[in-house]
Formats: sequence, C-alpha cells, structure tokens
Amino acid sequence: MKLFRLLVLSSFEVADAWGATMRVREVRGALTAVVMVAAIVAGACEPQPIGPPSVPSTRPRCPFDTNVVIYGGDSLVTQWPRWVPLPLDLTPYNTAKGGSAYTGNLTTDPDFGTIGSRVLDDLDACGNDVGAVVIGGGLNDLSYGMSADAVIESIAELDDELHDRGIEAVFLGITPVSNATDWYAAHQTARQAINTWMATPGNLHGTPVDCVPFLETTPGSDVLAPRYWNFVDAFGTIDLVHPNDAAYEAIGTCVQPAILAAVER
Repeated sequence: MKLFRLLVLSSFEVADAWGATMRVREVRGALTAVVMVAAIVAGACEPQPIGPPSVPSTRPRCPFDTNVVIYGGDSLVTQWPRWVPLPLDLTPYNTAKGGSAYTGNLTTDPDFGTIGSRVLDDLDACGNDVGAVVIGGGLNDLSYGMSADAVIESIAELDDELHDRGIEAVFLGITPVSNATDWYAAHQTARQAINTWMATPGNLHGTPVDCVPFLETTPGSDVLAPRYWNFVDAFGTIDLVHPNDAAYEAIGTCVQPAILAAVER
C-alpha cells in the first residue's frame, strides 16, 4: 500500500537528517510502525464482495400489484435487500432509511416518519395488493434508550395493521453486533428480549426470521463474527454495529426463502 511506502520513506529521511548515528534506530522504528499498521489494515484490505445494485427507493408504480415486494427499516435494510435474489417478475421497492426506528421519529426532521409509517403511507396511496412487506430494525430504538417493551409494542402494532390489511409480512430479528462495542454492553439484553418475543409462536401474524446463526462467531454466541466487521477506513477503524457487505450478503441469503414463501401465499 502507498501508506506503507510513505512511512518507510519518511523514516529514512529523518535518519539522514539526524546523522548516521540515528540511522539504525530510525529504520528499526519505521519497520516496527509498518508492521503495526499492516496488522491493523490487513482486514480492511481483504477483498469484499462486489454487490449488486441497491434496491430502488422510488415507488415503482401506483396502484401496487402482487409482484411488488416492499422493504422497510433502518440503515441495514438500505443494504442487505440488494443481496436478495428475486424472480424477474417481482419488483422490489425499498422505503428504508438510515436512522429509522419502530417506536417513533427519532430525528430532527418532522417529515422523516418511522419504519412503519413510511410503508403504511405507500400502502394508503397505492393499495394493499402487494406480494409481501419485509421489515427490519430496532437498533436505533435501543440506541436512543427505548425499552424492549416499547419496541415490542410498536412491532406488534405494525404487524397487526399489516395483517388487518391482508398483507403477508416478514419481520427480521435484530441482527447481532460485536461484543467489542459499547452498544453490546448497553443493549444486548434488550435486543435478545425483542428477538425472543418475535420468535415465539403466536406473537406475530407475519413470519419472523432469525439470521443470527448466519452471522454469529460460534453457534449460540449471538455475537457478530469478526469476518463480518466493517472496516471503514485504511487505518483499521471498525464500525462494530453496521456490518460489512459479506454480512449483508449472508442476511440476504437468510431472508430470501421467507420472502419467496410470503409472495406465494
């Protein structure tokens, strides 16, 4: 990498400036720095999957028809649906936005809406005759201090509304995060409570999907595996809540069967 070359060249230039007596010390220091940077950056330099294009966020047509699959959710849902292979006769449409929550509008934009309101607004405008609605979220709710009970109540209300409209719904549980982040210590218990409620038969009319086994470090750990950590820059900085493209691909693989089954019902 260019970064490594610059570090080595800078060290030699400093050694020349200080004289021959400092040369060995400076070179050794530079080599140590290069090794340290290499270890940090190694993960960031690993090739990530080249993903398909994002799912369109522009409403495809109005009125809707049974070939339309609507996604709703937070920043993660802006990403992983592009990894869901759908038959060519199905039209995916993504209403997800980063910062979205189940429990309310947690942004400063009064028109931002919620995970559910954006989906329901489109259904009100274009009809309920869609193939399926696919929902994911919860990270933002917990990040802003909402309780597990409040999130569960909001999910249940959205599920009831979609069921009353005769819509097949798929609900993705909250995906795991790394235990190296403060978020894990603060919110893991609440996250697990929400996921347990969603997975309990009879609590949802829609289909719950648990993708934790696709993403966790070891079976039953419920911790995001390091291979799915998201390196956000060349210095090895890691976003330990939002995963990388390999994780989004794994989520897409996990959710696809439930979506296809919902469309067929």
